[in-house]
Amino acid sequence: MNQDRFLFLELLGEVKEEYISQSARAWTQSSDPGQRMLYHLGRKVACLALIAALGFGLVFYDQVYAAIKRFTTMIGESLHLTEDLTSYTKFIGQTQTQGDLSLTLNEVILDEHRMLVSFRGEYADGEGVQWLKINGKRTRINRISYPGSGAFSVSGNPIGTEKQGSDDNIVLGLDFADLELPEGEVNVHLVVNAEEYQTADMTVRENYKEKDFIYDFAFSDKELRAQTVKRKLDLAVSDEDGEKLTFTDLTVNDLYCTLVAKAHFLRSDPWIQGHVLKLEGEDSLGNPVELFMIGFSGDEIFFETKYIVGDEETGVSAEEADIRRPLLPDRNCAYMELQLYRSCEPGQEEDDADREKTDEGLENNGWEPVGETFRVTVNG
Repeated sequence: MNQDRFLFLELLGEVKEEYISQSARAWTQSSDPGQRMLYHLGRKVACLALIAALGFGLVFYDQVYAAIKRFTTMIGESLHLTEDLTSYTKFIGQTQTQGDLSLTLNEVILDEHRMLVSFRGEYADGEGVQWLKINGKRTRINRISYPGSGAFSVSGNPIGTEKQGSDDNIVLGLDFADLELPEGEVNVHLVVNAEEYQTADMTVRENYKEKDFIYDFAFSDKELRAQTVKRKLDLAVSDEDGEKLTFTDLTVNDLYCTLVAKAHFLRSDPWIQGHVLKLEGEDSLGNPVELFMIGFSGDEIFFETKYIVGDEETGVSAEEADIRRPLLPDRNCAYMELQLYRSCEPGQEEDDADREKTDEGLENNGWEPVGETFRVTVNG
């Protein structure tokens, strides 16, 4: 029945242009009354058929559009993003089968920062579960591998026989280390590993042999580049003891926001050891913004949008997921007003984050402000 809904669109596409042209011409009279009657009757029947077909198509338009919209935003839905990522999503549709497990690679988003992929998994007869991960060492971009890349799971992992619904999608990610992505089309060699476990909680691994699922495709990040804002900055943040950070680079698009800062202290400095930094504020359009420290390399500290990933989604309702969606600035905003925070006690930021907030502000939730608020220009 579902296929019948789309049959109208296929038949409409097969209507010859000459028939459409003839229907627009003035009617001509025939000398034979019987022919004239049949001619007019035929035209009326054709018109009624076309009206009925159009009506049938309109009835299902919303369902068809919703299905297309839903399919094209699997990655966005998994990241709890509200923006339509269609313009820079590559749709693959490649299926690989190893033993009882079939994996269909549906979507890919790739830029110089990370790769996101969505899968549909079907697990035939296994009694356990299959855990998926991107093999960062063997995955190659233009025949170059990036072994320092970090693989992570966003949603839908693992796959089990009890998870066979149409909504069961697996989204995986790979953060690249030192990826230099050339403009134009690039060749991707994606390797995904699957490990089988006998128990749903993955405490007993059935065997130590990983199954390889390999996908080769071409990709261009032209659209994502066009919708990404990059700026050089020179914004210093100081506290009573002196200058702490100087923010140097900003990247913003519909997927993430990153800020890079030069640190004016060593990694061994007690001020940072065991502590976590974050940025919090809002953009010029009133959207809340929150970026967390994700790395310290050389004298640079990296701040980035945080997603709800992996086990963090367990037990999260739709309302909670909306509240906990990534706090991204709008890439079209004029600026962001941000405050730098440091966790008050080393290693306690997670416990403190669970405490109920009070009117006394973030300081009572395990965070203390560093310096004054500062403005980051995004556009303008």
